[in-house]
Amino acid sequence: MMSNARAYQIDGPCAGLPAGLKHAVHGADDYALLSEQTRRHYLASVREGRSRRALERARVHEVDSGRWEDAKRRLVLGVAARIGDPLPEEVLREVHMRLYAQPTLRLEFVGRGEPTRRLAAEERATLVTLDVPGGRRRYHFRVVGESELDPTKSRELGGLLSQIGAWLDDPDAKLVLSIGGGGYRMFAVTPILKILDDLLGDRSRIQEVWGCSGGAIAAHAYAEGIDPVALDQFAYALYYRQRRGLPDWSVGSVAKLWYLSALDRRRERRPSIQKQWIRYLDELEPPSARAQPRIPFYAIACSPVDRGLVGLAEPDRVSDPIRDLVLPASRDQALAATCAVPFLFPAQRGIRRRGSDAWIDGSVIDENPVVLPFVKWSRERAGSAAQSPKRLKIILIDLNARAGESASLAKLSRIPVVGRYGIKRATRIVDMILDSRSHLASQMLAELPEVDILRLRLSVGVFGVRDRASILKVLLRGRTLSAWDIARVGMGALTP
Repeated sequence: MMSNARAYQIDGPCAGLPAGLKHAVHGADDYALLSEQTRRHYLASVREGRSRRALERARVHEVDSGRWEDAKRRLVLGVAARIGDPLPEEVLREVHMRLYAQPTLRLEFVGRGEPTRRLAAEERATLVTLDVPGGRRRYHFRVVGESELDPTKSRELGGLLSQIGAWLDDPDAKLVLSIGGGGYRMFAVTPILKILDDLLGDRSRIQEVWGCSGGAIAAHAYAEGIDPVALDQFAYALYYRQRRGLPDWSVGSVAKLWYLSALDRRRERRPSIQKQWIRYLDELEPPSARAQPRIPFYAIACSPVDRGLVGLAEPDRVSDPIRDLVLPASRDQALAATCAVPFLFPAQRGIRRRGSDAWIDGSVIDENPVVLPFVKWSRERAGSAAQSPKRLKIILIDLNARAGESASLAKLSRIPVVGRYGIKRATRIVDMILDSRSHLASQMLAELPEVDILRLRLSVGVFGVRDRASILKVLLRGRTLSAWDIARVGMGALTP
């Protein structure tokens, strides 16, 4: 990683360096190291003073090859580096140098961006941020203990990906991608979508994409052929408010939505956050620039009038066997309906079935779409068995929030007697209620020999993630392998 296995050494501990150099060097007890590239950059930018003199007095330090290899072993590169955000060579060199200078330090790469100020103090304390000289991106690493450091993690990830690839490689199966609801948790799916692209090569092998609530935004983007990188860019634009007027789920955005909806009611121009979101995604990556093909997309919605669960899709995606289950709708209508959280967003109107003209968030009835994809496949197979795939395989991305993820409840559950027998049990009951609908449906379908469900369940570490400050937390968490529980429903977790 380093030219001629050399670095520049500044005598004295890092704490004694001039303030202008502290973030650019990596110190041990009696010296500090910086790369030749870093030294050249700062010599060109620092004209005089103590920083200049320290750089000029820096002497070449021969890097011990054995210690350098040990430093490389103390860096864990999981999903974030393999698929999510590959580390540039310059950044990789810098982090290896820091590990070389600090022999007891162990780091795991968790992603790039800017850390939110609202992260808990203990979370901020475990983050190490690095950058290349003159660069503008920030790369974040989590300090891990020796028990958490697994030098074989990269090989384990490779084994896991090979198993998923073998599961996907089934010419006799219909592949369906289903992304459940979860608010801003949808931004955690970017690495998973990149993994699918990496394993499949061509998205056309996935024959349908289903989405519900917030997950429908990510599902729609994938079905439209948008690169997952655009989802990351969209998340950062929301978090930093880079796009003026782009609404989020904040109180102000929702209040403005209701106000404009009331003004435009007669002219049928009701604005929605979802419509503006997909228009911004189209701007980030126009249809003409997309390399991947479009896939049929279906959104889940329900009606408070007839209490029915339906799919919404473009008219050409609605075939005769499913006209009672899937209603024709534009993509704007479908996304506005599936994300219409009751009492938060206005119901989507203009789609009629048996007198129903108000469609709301499908997660009220079905958090994770598995039932309708199965019924659709069953009817198609009953109508034309020779032309329909023999098996159904569903890739289910479960973003459902769980009370067990709450740090506050975790602390309370450690209270003697009350915590163990009261709070902990109550938390499990709440989680059972939250998971009961999708869990039961998935388990029943998995009992059928023709159906196989691969479930990727997310654990963010917090219960609620609907405030804008949580976007970055979700992005970083989703890029770690430990955030995902990957299992074939009814058959247990995949193991490397």
